[in-house]
Order: sequence, then structure tokens, then C-alpha cells
Amino acid sequence: MQAHIANVVTHFKGICYAWHVVNEAVNDLRSADYRDTVFFRTIGPAYIPLAFSAAAAADKDVKFYYTDYGLEILAEKANAVVKIVQDLQARGIKIDGVGLQGHNVVGATPSRSSLVSSLRKYTALGLEVAWTEVEIRHSKLPPSDFDLKQQSDDYAALVGSCLDVKECVGVTVWQFTDKYNWVPQSYKTEGDACLWSSEYQRRPAYDAIINLLRATINGTASSSSAAASLPGSTLTGFLGAALSAWFLL
Repeated sequence: MQAHIANVVTHFKGICYAWHVVNEAVNDLRSADYRDTVFFRTIGPAYIPLAFSAAAAADKDVKFYYTDYGLEILAEKANAVVKIVQDLQARGIKIDGVGLQGHNVVGATPSRSSLVSSLRKYTALGLEVAWTEVEIRHSKLPPSDFDLKQQSDDYAALVGSCLDVKECVGVTVWQFTDKYNWVPQSYKTEGDACLWSSEYQRRPAYDAIINLLRATINGTASSSSAAASLPGSTLTGFLGAALSAWFLL
């Protein structure tokens, strides 16, 4: 594991903005124990500090993230990730951010204010945050006009939450088109989760995001003062920074 991390980080040194050093280490159960992975079975929980230490030894100048899904919904899981971060910090091991994947369902996506609270759980630890694998799927197909409007509102809420938190560096979608998205393979009766259809037709959610960003740039956004005060240069970073992050484990 350490050799793999050293080889990959060294090979791409100076190219990536950040590495997702450890991904999805916590299960979804109320106990929020470690997931049963080859790394956990072989090494135990120490694989996480070992991985972050190996990454830092290979390139101390890049950002290092822990990433997981459901952190905006599953409280026990979110708190378990806080403990992982605190353990790394107590050991003096470099960790710069937490990536919240942002896989959500139309109509069940948390509110903008709730999403802000989820982000601030980690910024309170001195970290930056990002939404790293966003898509918001319909639970039934085909979606109605009401469903499409709700999807637009949910996407805008998620993107808006990042605008409301100054330590949120970006939003990355999980594929831009349903043609290559994972949802239809895992949820046979659900889908239409991306900003473009399988036929590359733009969905209303895309326009909702663009309108939100345009209003923020123009200073007419109706949310928090943090969003309304962002300069255009900050929004450029917001749109692009997270696009150069890659996974290690």
C-alpha cells in the first residue's frame, strides 16, 4: 500500500491539486464502524494514518483529503469521519480536507442550510471541504415537470451550500451525462441523475446552477452574505479547483 501511494503521488507530483488519500472507510450502519476492505482486514484501522503519512512523504505540497458518501445524511457516519480527522491531527499527520461525495435523491436532498452545517462540521476542524461526486437521481422514471423542478432546486441547494462556506473549494459532478453514470446499473428503476441526459440534452438543473452562479457574481443572490460577497476570481477557483483531485485508495 505504501509503495503504491509513493509511486502514484511521485509520478503525478506537481500536477494534481489534491489527492483523495482514503475513500469510503466508514460503513453505513448506526455503529459507523470501519468498512470491510482489504486494507482494514490486512492492516486494521492503522491503514488510514499509514496512507496519509505515505502520501505526505511523497509530496508535502499537495492537498490530502478523506472522502465519503452520506456525510450530509448519516449523522453517525459523519461523526466517525470527524474522529478519523481528529486522530490524524493528534498524530501530527497532514490532512487538508474532507470530500463529501454528494450522491443524493430528488426530494430527499437536505436543505441548503443543512448542507452548510454538514460542511462546517469539518471546516471547524481547520479543513477545507468540497463536493466531489455530485449527482441527484430521480427515485422514479420518467420524471414529471414537478420532479425536474425539484431536482433543479436540490442541485442549486447543494451548489449554494458550497458558496455559503468560504472553505468550500469546489463542486465536481459524477459524470456530466447519464450515458456513463453508475446509477442505472445499481438502481434499475431510478436515474436521470446528471445535468445532461444520455442523449446529451441539458436538464433544467444545469440552468438552475448557472443562474445561481450568475446571481452570485452579480451580487443579487438571495442567500447568505458569504455567497453574495464572493468575487469573480473566487468563483473561478470554485468551479475548477476540485477537478484536479484524484483517488489513491
